[in-house]
Amino acid sequence: MSTSLFSQELEPLIRLKTSGFINDFIVDETYIYAATIEGKVEIFDIYKKEKVGEIVFPLISSGRGEAVLARVLSIDRLQNRLLLVTSASKGKKDIWIYTQGELKKVGQKSADALVRKAQFIDEDHYLFATFASEAILYAQEEDYEQYHTQLTQSRLSDMVVSEDKKTMVMADESGEVRLIEVNSSKEIALVGALNVDNIYKIAYKNGTILTGGQDRRIGVYGKGIAPYYLKSDFLVYCVGLCADGGMGAYSRGFDHDIQIFEIKTKKERYRLVGHNSVINKIVFFTETIIVSAGDAEEILIWQLPAGH
Repeated sequence: MSTSLFSQELEPLIRLKTSGFINDFIVDETYIYAATIEGKVEIFDIYKKEKVGEIVFPLISSGRGEAVLARVLSIDRLQNRLLLVTSASKGKKDIWIYTQGELKKVGQKSADALVRKAQFIDEDHYLFATFASEAILYAQEEDYEQYHTQLTQSRLSDMVVSEDKKTMVMADESGEVRLIEVNSSKEIALVGALNVDNIYKIAYKNGTILTGGQDRRIGVYGKGIAPYYLKSDFLVYCVGLCADGGMGAYSRGFDHDIQIFEIKTKKERYRLVGHNSVINKIVFFTETIIVSAGDAEEILIWQLPAGH
């Protein structure tokens, strides 16, 4: 542990090895579910610091007719169920529900629209976002799309649903950020366009929105403060927020560090070092424990100082 001119540097507390690069992951009270490009979800016990299970997807056919591994693109969890998006044969996508040890395809009509990301709204309703910036609210029991709406004409960058499942934030390659009502797909507000190029990732917690983009900007739309952006020295591939929206994180620099900062004051608090490749996701497991992963065969976990 050392202190730089701007913020305290912290090394990872734990490194968990995976069998492939990680596209997405989720964390619950005990487990990390890591979606990999190697056709599986690997499950780790945070406290035991070890792998405790995996979900393996069927092989798919490549454009040349060869059997290849499916890439797991997106993962979400509600109670004991997982909602997943994988690559499929002929360039298509598959959507899966995993429960009680069984994988089941759902919403194949929606999947054919090239779904990029899927999130639970409740036990029966799932929200899909496509590469073409379409939003789809799907009811599993009736196998029915309650809506299938084109939100913008630009390619989707990212989509995140609020904790209460009532609103979603979406961004596209134009750099614009929109707040959308989940039940109707109606646009509530054009939040802003602090980014002037493609946005890679969004974080959305307790009304605060964080964006990171190709323009090396971190857009901050906070509660009770004027929107602002921070400038990084490298492409900002990933951002994250703590539960109350008071502390933000973003991937920083050629060394792929993670910078932790205060949303209201902009003060840099900690720099998390240890990644050697592009970071795909940053999650605050608690106020002091941060989990991240990306284009490498490992998950990194940091412990911030107590009382920070």
